Amino acid sequence: MGPLRGLGGLARWAARAQLGGAGTEASCLVPGLGPAFPGRHYSTSGPAAVFPGSTDDSQPIPGSDQAISPQPLAADLPGPSPSSPVDAADALGIAAHTSLEDSFALFFSPTQLGVQLWEGVHTATGLPWWASIPAATVAVRGLLLPLSLKAYAASSQIALLHRAVGLSRSISEAVESTASSASAEAASAKKDGDEAAASTSGSGRGAGKAAAASLGRVELVRRVMAQLREAQGPTPSFGWYLGNAAVQVPLAMALTQAMRRMSEGLWPGLVNEGALYFGDLTAPPVYLQTWSTPYGTAGAILPLALVLVYLSGTDRAAGATSPGIFSALKLLCLPLYVVALLQPHAVLLYWLSLAATQVGVYELGSRVPALQRPDLKKAGAEGSESDDDAKAESLDDLLLGLSEAYSKAGNAGAARACLLALLTRQPGLAAAEERLRQLEGK
Repeated sequence: MGPLRGLGGLARWAARAQLGGAGTEASCLVPGLGPAFPGRHYSTSGPAAVFPGSTDDSQPIPGSDQAISPQPLAADLPGPSPSSPVDAADALGIAAHTSLEDSFALFFSPTQLGVQLWEGVHTATGLPWWASIPAATVAVRGLLLPLSLKAYAASSQIALLHRAVGLSRSISEAVESTASSASAEAASAKKDGDEAAASTSGSGRGAGKAAAASLGRVELVRRVMAQLREAQGPTPSFGWYLGNAAVQVPLAMALTQAMRRMSEGLWPGLVNEGALYFGDLTAPPVYLQTWSTPYGTAGAILPLALVLVYLSGTDRAAGATSPGIFSALKLLCLPLYVVALLQPHAVLLYWLSLAATQVGVYELGSRVPALQRPDLKKAGAEGSESDDDAKAESLDDLLLGLSEAYSKAGNAGAARACLLALLTRQPGLAAAEERLRQLEGK
């Protein structure tokens, strides 16, 4: 019974060693398994029995009624080392810090903020998603309405710039033509014959180009732009237009991305809170992977409506005063329609609401006198006699104002060229003759 009692005590000792704390842990030296902690050998036959490979410090296995002293076992364990892993408190601190950073990054990400906005409006209003999306869009655009109206008024700078470029070209041509004619007449007065005619033509063209170059292309556009601003009156800075774009474009992209993520994740309510034929707002008109159309030909209704509203807005945009920009805006409707076919109907509802509110901003700006832009495209019937007279009068006023501006800047040659061009267009103009005498008297 002695050996059996010893084996029972060994089993209980091993169990206590595995379940005990760090101070009572014990480890046996097993080759190839676990850390090589110093082993302590026990004998099942009393202190006189020694097994091969054992040392003289072998001790008898304690019985079932004997306790193992923890001090010798604890002394055999290795102490802490620099390579030991961090304790549980440090690990929990690092995990909590990382989790807090991830939470802040997730909460303040543009997409997450967009999701919170959509869900917040949907929860606050209690409307179905097909009505909640336009309501949220109108609410956001309403908050940004002052900025949008300021940008609308500042967009007149684009129209003025387009007009300034055209008038600068006309002024340069008038100055070049006047200088060429004057140089040709002066040369023909000194020479006669065919040789004189040839040399007169060459010298006249050279003088005309020199006179036009004295104006400076960029400087001429800048001065004409200043004259037009002065004639139009105070207008908001073009920085309002750029600032509005810097706010509205990232906001629209964030809300679009948020709605796409919600549609891809089958957000609660989006699947069954549609309207009319699009009961599922997460479905696009066309699935690109399978080329299937969940709503058939009716799926093209919202994309077509979006394109029509977009075209209506481009007719009122500031860039419409430029033929090149206007044509580019019109051509964008083709890729817009293709991209719209692949978007979920929730995104299409947002885009359609966004385009409709932009047209509303244009309409409101055109009805407020303080925000009205000069409608340069409809100043008169194109090609009519009254329109030609208005352009000629505007060009003459610009030549007179430019002569004074160049004279103050110290560019006497450019000022004289503008006055000569004005006198060619209006011979005997008293104001131009007086300034020309003052300029030549300096």
